[in-house]
Amino acid sequence: MASIPKTESLRQHLRRNVLLLIASALVLNALLVSLVVVLESREDLDEDLIMSAELLRLRTQAGMRGLPTMPMVLSYQIWDAQRELSERSQDVGNVPLTPLRPGFSVFHQQGRLMRGYVLPVSGGWIVVASSFWHHLTHRTGELVALMLLPAMFVFPLLGISIGRIVARSSEAMRRTADQVAQRRSDDFQPLDASSLPQEVQPLVTAFNRLLQRLAESLDSERRFNDAAAHELRTPLASIRLDAQLLPFLREGEEQRAATRRIEAASIKGSQLLEELLTIARLPEHAQGSELTPMRLSLLLDLLSQEFAERLERSGLHLQRDFDETLEVPLPQVLHLILRNLIGNTLNHAGGATRILIRAWLSDSELELWLGDDGPGVAPALRETVFQRFTRLDESGSGSGLGLYIVRRSVERFGGSVSLGEGIDGRGAGFSLRLPLSGTRPAAKAT
Repeated sequence: MASIPKTESLRQHLRRNVLLLIASALVLNALLVSLVVVLESREDLDEDLIMSAELLRLRTQAGMRGLPTMPMVLSYQIWDAQRELSERSQDVGNVPLTPLRPGFSVFHQQGRLMRGYVLPVSGGWIVVASSFWHHLTHRTGELVALMLLPAMFVFPLLGISIGRIVARSSEAMRRTADQVAQRRSDDFQPLDASSLPQEVQPLVTAFNRLLQRLAESLDSERRFNDAAAHELRTPLASIRLDAQLLPFLREGEEQRAATRRIEAASIKGSQLLEELLTIARLPEHAQGSELTPMRLSLLLDLLSQEFAERLERSGLHLQRDFDETLEVPLPQVLHLILRNLIGNTLNHAGGATRILIRAWLSDSELELWLGDDGPGVAPALRETVFQRFTRLDESGSGSGLGLYIVRRSVERFGGSVSLGEGIDGRGAGFSLRLPLSGTRPAAKAT
């Protein structure tokens, strides 16, 4: 038994996807908030610069120097009316940080992007500046820390909670799996899906339908095997009886008659076995048949040679009514179908004088009609003849499987077959429709 590849459990799958979804939402939220911070940081920085410049002005008027300790890194210069530097912070030189024009400006200082503000005062100017990115990263860092710290605690709790919730939800599925594993091979009772999660119920419903189809298929095969055994028992019993009587029969005509009966019974048994083997090999036709098209006229030439002796003995003529260049797909399957239809006509169409075959293309289908001018089949029995081991004439030589093989072969390829009137409203006429799978015939019938 092939090992089942190890896959991710439902618990792991849900936990991973839910956590990824939450993490994605947090990251997206952080990005959006950071964008807002970037937009608002400039306004905050401008307000800080204005307040710092005003504070310097008031301290200068009060005779104090410098600034008190502030949460932001601030550079400043105080210039008099003669543009002489009267006071500065330690990190700046004697050159104006920015042109001495009132208002805000942006400039670079030692590779840093700076935001500057010039406040005109009586007798000079006050210049204050600060790094824009330092201010931004300080504010953003605080915000990100506030968002990530809770996530560090929330994520593990969510992972544990999701795992436990899924474990409780999947308990019913584990019980159902155990029930299936403990079932007998002949138990096709449907599974009870009432206790399972709603998302799993369609799968259980489909599985129950599969069980039903398997049960019906096995029952059909069982009945078929019973019928096949019964059909085989008849010729075998006849052979055994005649073989037992043969030593006690008088030499001459009695022994020759018993020998003929044994030969006829063995031929009938062999024919039945061949038909049963054909049915058993039908799946192989469905999987391995050649899709290379073949001329229908060549296919019928082969069948004419195969049935030449029987056609001559019965006085039947095999006639054609289609374009000789018409090519058909699935020649192996079509050969099997036509051989059984022609054989059925030879076995049961007593009094018929000809078999007519017509073929043409219609849209994406091959349509084929085979009819005779014999006695035909009553409308009430035209569907019955396609069932297994059905013989309308018990004295006939057929096995009762030929038309069943025809229908099963056609339906395996998505086609259909039906029985209606034959030539000129007399006899039996079989109508087939077969999809043109794989290769489309090159010529159309006229």
